[in-house]
Amino acid sequence: MIPYWQCWRLNVGRLLAYWADGNLCQNSERVSHARSGRWFGSSSRLPQAQPADTLAARILGVKPEAGLHLIATPIGTARDITLRALDTLNGADVLAAEDTRTLRHLMEIHGIPLRGRRVVAYHDHNAERARPALMRALAEGQSVAYASDAGTPLVADPGYRLARDAAEAGYRIHSAPGPSALLAGLTVSGLPSDRFMFVGFPRGQRRQAPLDRELGRCRSDRGFVRKPQAR
Repeated sequence: MIPYWQCWRLNVGRLLAYWADGNLCQNSERVSHARSGRWFGSSSRLPQAQPADTLAARILGVKPEAGLHLIATPIGTARDITLRALDTLNGADVLAAEDTRTLRHLMEIHGIPLRGRRVVAYHDHNAERARPALMRALAEGQSVAYASDAGTPLVADPGYRLARDAAEAGYRIHSAPGPSALLAGLTVSGLPSDRFMFVGFPRGQRRQAPLDRELGRCRSDRGFVRKPQAR
């Protein structure tokens, strides 16, 4: 009689032999992948990918929910915008923008028609005059889409007061997240990203000095926004 431990070793040996012969695999391709080590974390080259095809993305014609919609816009490339942002720009009742020319051009690039809608200018110089009309639109149950000049609204952006008043009045505020110069800069900087502080635009030299002393005690990365300077 063969001892049970030898029977166990014999069965294991047969099992490994069957595996090597491909009897336990569904097809020969899986066996070749297993033998080459591609499934087991080896340094073998990866399977060759097929060339990419040009795909068509759809912009939906659905009316957004009532409320204020904050639309993040590209910070350099027109394609850096989400499909949800395009859906909202296509279906919103009212359009508002920090720079109406920038928003119009962005919508033209992506083939979104105005359909008789007026783009309301809302920026630092006219916010107090333009805000009441946008608040009335919210009171009537309309959907208002606000887009910053570039990047995410309300980050060093005049849309802050509009969102504050809308929230205080009890209107819904929706966010279509997307590009952010602050986060893009942080991710490519190589600096620790577990904790950071956004300081905004640098002030004049006299006003900046006290802030610099205060920030010197901060133990985290600090992010500033600066406009390009002509050389």
